[in-house]
Amino acid sequence: MDSIGSTNKHYKNISGISTTVLIIVIQAYLMLILGGLDIFNFSQIENEALRYVLQILIQLVAFSFIYSMIYTVVRAIYCHKWIRENRNCFIRGMWLHIHVKSEIRIGTVEIKQNFNTIQANGHNICPKIGDNLPEHRETTWHYIMGMVKDEDENARDFIGCYTAGDVTNQVSKDGIHTLRITETDKAGYARTMVGGFRDTFKIDSNGVYDVGNHAGNLYFFKLSDKCKKYLYDENGFNYSRLCDMHELEEFSNEPYVIELRRIIASQDKA
Repeated sequence: MDSIGSTNKHYKNISGISTTVLIIVIQAYLMLILGGLDIFNFSQIENEALRYVLQILIQLVAFSFIYSMIYTVVRAIYCHKWIRENRNCFIRGMWLHIHVKSEIRIGTVEIKQNFNTIQANGHNICPKIGDNLPEHRETTWHYIMGMVKDEDENARDFIGCYTAGDVTNQVSKDGIHTLRITETDKAGYARTMVGGFRDTFKIDSNGVYDVGNHAGNLYFFKLSDKCKKYLYDENGFNYSRLCDMHELEEFSNEPYVIELRRIIASQDKA
């Protein structure tokens, strides 16, 4: 889980379980003392007051460390169990995305998740289409996402309110993303999401508001190991490679490439 959002009921459950385990450990320790074994007696110290203070301090440090270890283990087990039981809403990770409106935009979305709290950071660029060099225009955006529970327990919808900023013109847009998981891997984890987006307001560098007029379709694809190996270099994610990856035959079987090629072909016909 990522360190986002505030303390929620899951972390209260983890704390409760950890405290219960610690109480059991303390009870076992007290039984050892009653049995005549006291590892913190400091009998070699003659000053009784000093000996008691040291006993209290050492025991506080020891049990604090033990609690920290217990909490770490319980948290790991609890999170692993929650993820396995909630595969249909666990979307954490790096995704490739396609925005389709009057133009085609591609990019990445890094989704962070802490149980039901979800945040996303996106980066948009223009793809290379045919012999035309892509326009150098980048947009970054961020949103907090919420889940919508369907009547079908096996399905989940996601709604995100985003703020997008043009990194060159310093113009921001606010809007809404809606997504639904449409394909999962063999283990049941999300692999593809499809939805739409709607810009609501556009704000320029002078603070002038304008009602958004852009809307379109969204396609999210979980970044595969093959694509990851190609798209990352020693400097991090290489957006220049993403720009024309769909034209490389070695990636022709990637769901992202298949969908992007289909969209480009359909727009060429239009």
